[in-house]
Amino acid sequence: MDERDGTLFAGDTMGIVLSGSPPHGATPPPAVDLKAWHKTLEEIRAIGPARFAATHFGFRSDVESCRIQFKKHLQVLEDRVQAWMESGDDSDIQAFGQELRDELAGFLGVDKTTKFLEMFPPSTDWA
Repeated sequence: MDERDGTLFAGDTMGIVLSGSPPHGATPPPAVDLKAWHKTLEEIRAIGPARFAATHFGFRSDVESCRIQFKKHLQVLEDRVQAWMESGDDSDIQAFGQELRDELAGFLGVDKTTKFLEMFPPSTDWA
């Protein structure tokens, strides 16, 4: 963290945060240690940065709001992936992709969402 202005250089820790949309994970479960990720998010809360810099996505000053949204997003995704792994039902992969598309389109519009999902397809988040 840059102590001169309170900027936390967060990398992907705070998720992918496109302007005007909620954050979501750059690397989803089960490919990451979610306990460690949640611990890091709590450490960010304790540090209390004035803003954060998200890799490739600029600066955000709504640190606590993004942190809380992202924690909720990770928990929902963790629960969903766990259920999918237990069931082995691949149809949920398509449903996940459509839900993410619909959610982002509500914030970004269809054109920006389509371009974004071409770069970061939901199926790679799921795998």
